[in-house]
Amino acid sequence: SQMSNLILDTLTIYGLENIPMIINVNNKKFYPKIRPNTQIVDVNGLGLSMSQNYMLTWTTTETPIVKPPQALLTEPKYRVDCHPDSDVTSNTCLARGCIWDIPMVSGFPSCYIPKEK
Repeated sequence: SQMSNLILDTLTIYGLENIPMIINVNNKKFYPKIRPNTQIVDVNGLGLSMSQNYMLTWTTTETPIVKPPQALLTEPKYRVDCHPDSDVTSNTCLARGCIWDIPMVSGFPSCYIPKEK
């Protein structure tokens, strides 16, 4: 049949909640390529003849969501300096996409990188 001449080399899986790190095809391991910021994985290099059946399996582990302690978000000592130059102003700080906030205690940056970044 015509199918015996065809080879399945790449498999794309959409909509996975938990992304597998290893995919097994007939007990052979493949490492999927994860598309950044999506729920899509590509499995390349399969080389499977379309005239046969295959068993594809994987296991996943849930990725825990770790929330930082509140102090990390609010205390000036955890700030990452966004404008270490001496000529920092609120305008130059904001132009870099950073937060301008003069702390009550000296020694900590007034211009710092937002935690989201």
